Amino acid sequence: ISRSAVQEDLQCTAEGMVLGSPSYISPEQIQSSAIIDPRSDIYALGALLYFMVTGRVPYSGDNITGIFAKQLTEAPEPIVVADLYDKSAAALSPVIERAMQLNPANRYQNVSELLAHAKALAARATSSASARINFFTKEII
Repeated sequence: ISRSAVQEDLQCTAEGMVLGSPSYISPEQIQSSAIIDPRSDIYALGALLYFMVTGRVPYSGDNITGIFAKQLTEAPEPIVVADLYDKSAAALSPVIERAMQLNPANRYQNVSELLAHAKALAARATSSASARINFFTKEII
């Protein structure tokens, strides 16, 4: 989790406050807690995977307001294979991209759907990429 984001993270909660690490919460969670459903967790999983693959948070900024503004209007920076230490991890890019869609209707609707897509990618991937995806589907989720 980003150090700057953690420093600004909430120390305690009160009614109407946002709860969560700024770089990982879903756009709908930023807007209103009344519309949160399991797809918010899928978004957070995508953000965590983005961090695991790239070594950086999907959104950064000088403050929480800047981070939230990006999360509401922009997709994360694309994952560039050349920038990755473990190139095989890029095989998870399609999963991450869909899990982090701004509109919940465009995300996986449940974890089973996400896993099915990941397993289909593994079946078509190189052996090292397939091993990375299989690790993700068996050990992470």
